[in-house]
Amino acid sequence: MLAIAGGKGGAGKTTITLALARSLADAGGDPVVLDADVDMPDLHVLAGADREPTADELAAGRRLGEVVQRPRGLPGIGLIAAGRPDAVPAALPRLRRWHGPVLVDCPAGASEDAARPLRACDGSILVTTDTPASIEDTVKTAAVARHLDATPLAVLVRGEADSADMPFDCPVEHVPTVDASPVYTDSRLRSVCVSLCRRLSEGRSVPGQFPCYHN
Repeated sequence: MLAIAGGKGGAGKTTITLALARSLADAGGDPVVLDADVDMPDLHVLAGADREPTADELAAGRRLGEVVQRPRGLPGIGLIAAGRPDAVPAALPRLRRWHGPVLVDCPAGASEDAARPLRACDGSILVTTDTPASIEDTVKTAAVARHLDATPLAVLVRGEADSADMPFDCPVEHVPTVDASPVYTDSRLRSVCVSLCRRLSEGRSVPGQFPCYHN
């Protein structure tokens, strides 16, 4: 499982999550995305999916296939809407049964709510703007992710600041600030996500699978 995390809300985590999922689907994977950001549960809105069923039902024992939605506008992608915070620890282990890649849209920051999904993931992608405050907070999130064994694999930065000056110990890439709607279909953003997915998937015989979170 791969966490999409960041230091501040509004940096574009949810957009990046869906863009990555679309790239994985295009590569032949069958990704599922879980919204673990229970304070800002907007993944289903951006994807054009229903508010229910949610991760609560997965945590309560409902079959995985009955909880996963298939948004019409996102062929090849499964989605699980956000539930209550206390459902996340029970829902995430059940996603290990999914046959394809699993992406988790995490809460921003370094609080326990943010750490909860990171604790269950095998790696992370960090998303930030190029403002000093956002970068500083994302450095803290990176430290939490490393501590919880969700090793940061890349940082995606919205803005033009020089990546050489950024205090991250993993690859840093710039992503465009997108105005189109739906934002995750922007060709420039998809190009970055396709390239990232290809690099992370190198050496796998199964299309769309990342070595760090092959289920």
